[in-house]
Order: sequence, then C-alpha cells, then structure tokens
Amino acid sequence: TKHEQACKKIQKLNRKPFDSGKQRAAGSDITLNAVRKAQKEKEKYGGTFPRPKTHWKQRHEEFLGAVVGAKDVERALKTGGPLPPPPKSSYNPDYVKCDYCGRNFNQRAAERHIPFCREQNARTGKAPPTRSPKTSQKAPPTRSQSQPRTPTSRSPSQSRSGSRRPSTKANEPVQTGYGRS
Repeated sequence: TKHEQACKKIQKLNRKPFDSGKQRAAGSDITLNAVRKAQKEKEKYGGTFPRPKTHWKQRHEEFLGAVVGAKDVERALKTGGPLPPPPKSSYNPDYVKCDYCGRNFNQRAAERHIPFCREQNARTGKAPPTRSPKTSQKAPPTRSQSQPRTPTSRSPSQSRSGSRRPSTKANEPVQTGYGRS
C-alpha cells in the first residue's frame, strides 16, 4: 500500500553517508580541511589516533606538592617556626634538551633555538657544557689567592666635582635632550 510504495522509493535513492566531521567543523573555528586531514591520519593509524603523552599524573602530584608546600610556609609564618626547605625544581618530560647549551625548551621553541645554538656553537667553537656537578665548575679563589685592589690616582680633569654637567657661559643657551632652547 502507501507505506510499501514510500519504502521502495526511499530505498532506490542513493543517500550520501552522514559526515560528522563536516558538522563539527561548521560550529567551530576549525576548517573542514583540518578535520579531513585528521580523519585521514586516523585511518592511516588503524582507527586509533596517536595522542601525545601528557604526563598528567606527574604534573598533578607536583601541583599537590606545591599546594602543601605553600600551606607549610603559611603555617611556619603564623607560628614563627622555621621555614620548610624550598621545593625541588621539577623536570618537564615534554621539554627537548639542547645538545649545545644544555637548556630545555618546549617543542616549538626547540625548533627555533637548536639551529641557532648549533650555528653559534660552530661560530665560536665552544664545546657543549657538561652538566656534571662540581667537576665542570672552577672553584672560586680563596682569600689568600685574591689580590687587593691598588688605588689609582686621578688627574684633576678626571676627579669628580659637584656637577657632572659641563660648565657653560651665562649668555649661551643650554641644550637639553628634548630640543633646543
């Protein structure tokens, strides 16, 4: 009857499959091309899109440690007790270490910095620093090795007078940095 005729008519039509990426792109600032590119990458990796590791647990524990440390400092200030030791610096595993200067950068900054640092290193010929403690640093001189300063005598032209401004004649206008007057 009417129902069967309507079903046959609909089955004959070629309906295009629904594109969820197109709908997602319509409501945001993401372009349709970016969505399509992401879909192709997803298909290339067998249906699972590789996400970068976020190290969220380590960051969360560092945050909780900072909160506890701040509370300990407040408590010590209120009670007048000794301050707790400062928190140890955290290492971000997402950072990339520069082989030439030993500093750490995020991915985008490392892409800019490392070629620059490589070029500077080739120009100056300095060896990359080694981060082994106390072996690479020269000990500061002891008191017996340091030399006292010898006083130097100044000529009258070098001696300081009350004013640093050169003397001018009374009739001459004084030039200031803002214009001529």
